Amino acid sequence: MALDISRITVRLLKKFLPGHFDTASEKCDFSFPHIFNDLPALKLAVSPCITNRPLKNIHFQLPAMFILAFLLLNPLQAGSKIQCWTNSEGIRECGQAIPPEYSQQRVEIVNEHGVVVEVISRAKTPEELEEEKRQAEIRKRQERQKAEQRRQDMILLNTYATERDLRISRDRQREAINSIIEITRANTRTLEKKLAQVQKKIANYERAGEPAPASLFEEMDSIKEQIDDNQFFVHKKEKLAKRIDDKFKADLKRFYELKGIKPKSGHGDAGQGTKKQN
Repeated sequence: MALDISRITVRLLKKFLPGHFDTASEKCDFSFPHIFNDLPALKLAVSPCITNRPLKNIHFQLPAMFILAFLLLNPLQAGSKIQCWTNSEGIRECGQAIPPEYSQQRVEIVNEHGVVVEVISRAKTPEELEEEKRQAEIRKRQERQKAEQRRQDMILLNTYATERDLRISRDRQREAINSIIEITRANTRTLEKKLAQVQKKIANYERAGEPAPASLFEEMDSIKEQIDDNQFFVHKKEKLAKRIDDKFKADLKRFYELKGIKPKSGHGDAGQGTKKQN
């Protein structure tokens, strides 16, 4: 559109002011191509040549000045930017305004020389936006995990100065759990003996052909319930002991990594470590 206006303007200027563009007949440092290659020069285009014209030509200056003012104020001149897009047929189109159906596509902004000065990326699809959101959540989760690992590392190093400290801590926890398990199992054995005695009393009543008192059945049920509770409690403590062992192995491995210690194999647990040589 800008080129069409320029061509029209050329014809109008040549029609109204043919003498002003005939630089061969007068000593005037001015040519028509210079006007459109250097837009700011437009306001000076008439002045150098008109000053040497006789007054009879003064009536030609007014149309020229209007045309030049139009060119200076028109936003479609060479200094403005053109937007380029690709239509539905794959053809590249350019203009001052993008058709609504292509407004979400990738757009290139070019200057008057056809040089791309800016690129506006196409609008993202809902699926792409959802994937970006998912990836952002993954990155946040990873950052939280890294922060938690740094916190755990600090606790580990501040709590244990040597590998031996780690082993002592593990052994003390295991001993405490093993003691509780042993006490509970001893109590269970006592309950089992008591249960056998109650069951024997009930059997004696049955052999005598008499009904056993309800209190014996209640006592038997209570003992069985206590035995079940003890067995469940022991099972929980055994699982806790395994978690302590697993945590010890993981802590020892991480301790080696943080301290730069190379573990030796074949010494049980995670092995005794030796300091790496730099």
